[in-house]
Amino acid sequence: MKTQRQYDTDFLKKLDEFKHKVVYARIELLTFDELPIESIEGKITGGSINIDGTSAVRRSCSLTMMTNEKLYRQYSWGLNSKFSLAIGLENKIDDRYPDIIWFNQGIYLITSFNTSQNASSYSISIQGKDKMCLLNGDLGGDLPASVDFGQEEVITYSYNKQDNITEDNYIKGKYCYIVGSEEEAKKHNIYYIST
Repeated sequence: MKTQRQYDTDFLKKLDEFKHKVVYARIELLTFDELPIESIEGKITGGSINIDGTSAVRRSCSLTMMTNEKLYRQYSWGLNSKFSLAIGLENKIDDRYPDIIWFNQGIYLITSFNTSQNASSYSISIQGKDKMCLLNGDLGGDLPASVDFGQEEVITYSYNKQDNITEDNYIKGKYCYIVGSEEEAKKHNIYYIST
């Protein structure tokens, strides 16, 4: 996600108090590693962003926007896809700043996505929840009560010298033997690699 630009607080206060706001959304489809795939911007016609510090899923969003752009990778915008959301306010206050002032709202996973098109515009409706929904069972994952994020599990692997296996093959999981120690690996004439 792009970094947030810093603005003068007096300007932001005037922008917030401006009575005739035009609100935009910029949604950017992300890979699972959170690299950008496709981005689209448009005017928001309805929606909300909910923040609840007492809930496991702290942020959720639901919005509908109109745009003149069309999503060319619409098949990628499926359930469990990540997207970043930024809300923009049209700047009619100060010419020193961009026409739209963007405020990052976080990264979400798509829980619902719909598009519709007519002769003059393209409408997108999207709903999302923050990444905790991957862990609590809402979108696939589920953590049992006994999970401790403070624990670290160490697994060691090794491979046999006679198989003439490269370390690259070892890493890909081919011909791996599990041994408990470097001494045990030497006893069986196999390489020992600790990960």
